[in-house]
Amino acid sequence: MAIFRVRLASNPLQTDEYVSDKFASEKLRDTFHIEKPSKILESTLDELSKFQDKLDKSKNMKKTFFSDIKSALREYHPPVGLRVGNIIIRVDKK
Repeated sequence: MAIFRVRLASNPLQTDEYVSDKFASEKLRDTFHIEKPSKILESTLDELSKFQDKLDKSKNMKKTFFSDIKSALREYHPPVGLRVGNIIIRVDKK
């Protein structure tokens, strides 16, 4: 039941991720004059993903109810490619 609820809430959470990405990218562009904030977003998300993978491996999580919930919570993040593509289209200077 808990996993179903998390998946039901994933669409608003994904929207929040996109809005946050856009806000931060606009600040990078406007305040720090970075023409391609998508490059910073992509490298940051890649590093976070690598860190999360290392963390998961170091914990050697057993398949449990709680690991299923954790997995469902991670699914609310949109794919990196979509997030970066969104910023390329909406924020990067051409």
